[in-house]
Amino acid sequence: MYSYVLYERTQAKMREQYFPNSSLDTNFSACDNINKTSLKYQQHKQVQQQSANWLIFYNLGETVPMVFMNIVITAYTDSFGRKFLILLTTFGTFFKAGMLSLIVTFDWAPVWVVMSYIVYGFTGGMFGLLSAVFAFIADITYTDDHRIIGIVVTECVLMSTSMVAPYLSGYFVETLSLGFSKTSFICVGMCFFSFSVLLLLPESLAKHNRQKAQSIIQNIKRVTDFYVSKEMKGQRTRYILLMLSFWFATVAGMCRTSIETLYFLGQPFCWGPSKIGLFMTAVNAAKSVIGLGSLRLLQVCLSNPVIAIISTVSLTISYIIEGLAQSTLVIYLGPITGMFSFLMLPMIRGMMSTITPADKQGAMFAGVAVFEVLSSLVGSIAFNGVYSLTMTFMNGFVFLCMAFLSVLDTILLLAYNRIKPPPSVISVAAIN
Repeated sequence: MYSYVLYERTQAKMREQYFPNSSLDTNFSACDNINKTSLKYQQHKQVQQQSANWLIFYNLGETVPMVFMNIVITAYTDSFGRKFLILLTTFGTFFKAGMLSLIVTFDWAPVWVVMSYIVYGFTGGMFGLLSAVFAFIADITYTDDHRIIGIVVTECVLMSTSMVAPYLSGYFVETLSLGFSKTSFICVGMCFFSFSVLLLLPESLAKHNRQKAQSIIQNIKRVTDFYVSKEMKGQRTRYILLMLSFWFATVAGMCRTSIETLYFLGQPFCWGPSKIGLFMTAVNAAKSVIGLGSLRLLQVCLSNPVIAIISTVSLTISYIIEGLAQSTLVIYLGPITGMFSFLMLPMIRGMMSTITPADKQGAMFAGVAVFEVLSSLVGSIAFNGVYSLTMTFMNGFVFLCMAFLSVLDTILLLAYNRIKPPPSVISVAAIN
């Protein structure tokens, strides 16, 4: 939730910094200033551009250290279990939330946000947490469909937090008039509660199933072997196709929320925090409820790769609608057309996990985490940059670029679907 507070606070900070004596910082609405040559409109555009630039710095500070930490730490979960990484990353989230609360309360410069993101990155971050959780699920599931359902349910829980967070952010800041500072401290309390509960989590990886601890170099080799080692034989092509499709999906998806926040604050929508929160809630509700609800039925009729392909088509259509929309009614068609898009990433994770031996799940998910971090970094720089450069002539152009990447995903998954399915290795995991 603090991410949404931060996005809105950054824009407010830019207004204060660049136009301290302008009425823009209190009562400007781009919808009331249709004349694009007016001074206030130009100031508004500059504020949005500077906000987009700072979002790039935030993501750089977070993702650069994450790349190294995830390729090293996550692979060690095959040796030391999953719980230690879950606790480490959760503590990092608590620290980050605490720092952001102080930054908002004492009105520190945005550079301090970057510093807090750097520290957070060195704890593994959200990607490290997800890798440990997915490896945890792999430890306790023994069939293809059950493992994929477990991963989808986890993503659904994550989606539900994304559904509630923007609404609560807008509700606390705007409706209850708590402001950014008090809202950020509420986030700190939530993070502390989560860390306390996770202390009670049992370890999923039995000691007799753990690998002997290896050097950092050896662990990096274990992570990359899936894509370059001759030992993988015919499996390499499957891993490469799945990872490329995962890459393109996350490059666009990871920065979508931050860009949407800026997009809806400006023309032609000019929404406030509460309205943005309601839209995000509608989007995530449609994706999680319909996506999760339809998964079991789809698995009865279709193979997992085909379900993933359907989700990419659904995602492509939603991107196009969002990019071309000029009214609230059309914007709300996005969640309807994109109702199956939620399934794409968990389906890809699940398909990768089901072809991976039990003692390599941590290493495999470490590679996924690294690609996820890199895609977040590339996506943040690329798409925030595209938005900053194209917002003067077409605000929604950035979403059309995302749609193009989604088309590439469809092509890659179609290629994967033509490959003869490999034998499942989950049965081996169950026996061990």
